[in-house]
Amino acid sequence: MILIPTNIKNQKLVAKRREQLIMSGIKLFGQKGFHGTTLKDLAEDAGISYGNIYDYVGCKEDIFFLIHDFLYRKSMELCDSSVAGLSDPLERLRGVIDCEFKIMDRWSEATLLMYQESHILNKTYLKELLGRERHRLGKMEAALNECANHGLLNPCNVRLTANLIKSMLDAWVLKRWDLRGIVSRREAEQAMMDLILNGLLKDQGKILPAATKAHKSNCALIVNGGTMLSKALSVFLVQKGLKVIIYIDRIEKNCENLSGELESIGLYSADKDGPLGPELFERIERENGPVNIFIQDMGAGNTALSGLKAAKNKSGGGLYKDFLNAYKSSEYLCKTMVQRAYGRIVFMAPWAWDYYQDSIQYEIVKSATVAMTRALSRDLAPAGVNVNCIVPGFIKSTKPSPLEKKFSDKVAESIPSRHLGEIQDILDAVWFLVSNGSDFITGEVLNITGGG
Repeated sequence: MILIPTNIKNQKLVAKRREQLIMSGIKLFGQKGFHGTTLKDLAEDAGISYGNIYDYVGCKEDIFFLIHDFLYRKSMELCDSSVAGLSDPLERLRGVIDCEFKIMDRWSEATLLMYQESHILNKTYLKELLGRERHRLGKMEAALNECANHGLLNPCNVRLTANLIKSMLDAWVLKRWDLRGIVSRREAEQAMMDLILNGLLKDQGKILPAATKAHKSNCALIVNGGTMLSKALSVFLVQKGLKVIIYIDRIEKNCENLSGELESIGLYSADKDGPLGPELFERIERENGPVNIFIQDMGAGNTALSGLKAAKNKSGGGLYKDFLNAYKSSEYLCKTMVQRAYGRIVFMAPWAWDYYQDSIQYEIVKSATVAMTRALSRDLAPAGVNVNCIVPGFIKSTKPSPLEKKFSDKVAESIPSRHLGEIQDILDAVWFLVSNGSDFITGEVLNITGGG
């Protein structure tokens, strides 16, 4: 293993400065070429004084090697997280391929630089670089061997096949002059996955349909899953082919029936399983696989007319509590999604009927949900995690609720379309945000039937 000497004892500072130099190297080497970039250029772009740059590196070649080391570490971290919790060999192979494609896409400038300028490395650096590439290919070879051992693949030379797959993925960078603006990232990834698996799988009649799916978890966790909207959403997402987990405060009879009717819906509750913290998140993923779709319903879901004063206090507390729980949950959830470089988070703000339970808390929680969405979306977008928000207006119940009967005529006058929204409007909006078509949508706030 090569260690670049440094005069600085503070290793955190060394890591920080070197990462600055890595980012500057990717940028300037790509713009000016390796030989056209000076150490002075790199120091200035990185915000490091020219005199101090030698405390962290000895020459430009060191920075070039650090860029490759950076890519290698990112690849290994993402690969490990992509296959974590996956026991199916084919899914693990998909995970490795998906990881490599994400590295190609996220760090395309650095990858192109490695191909264009690797000849400048001395023999020691070049030998280390090639050794790491061999280890990287070894991850794919291991996944291929595992599939072969389970009888899933046609006979093949695993080493050759791994290199051919890697070359195909590299084409997303090397052929970008011909592809960018014509082919989307998702389309390219799906086409490559189809080509690879269609050529390798032995029992194509049985497994071929799965090859068209881009690799990601199909498990969605819905928090506050006992509301009318959440129950409808649970059934809808199951029909779309997702595995759905719901978390509620306490197990109710109707939720038990829902879980019994649809085996794809798992049920967890605060009274039975405890608070939704890191320990329960880890248990849910251990029992169901990675959760890459998280939906938090902030609404009280109370459409009763009788006992408005009592309902107001109860639901108002619920609005605050659900928002605070979502805020606390986001820290651990976001960390795991960032590690996987993929995730969909959808917050459903309180729906408009909650206004009649407590208008002040309704407005506060709705505004806070929108603000949290936009803040998280800015932080998580670079890691491939999308955060969006749906603000439901006045939505019809399956059967007219007491609140609808009393206030529907009044609220209809404030809605431009002059009619209440449908539950299906919410379901379609959620699906739009969590499906493949929403790859580049983040930070959006969708107001559904804007009467709210």
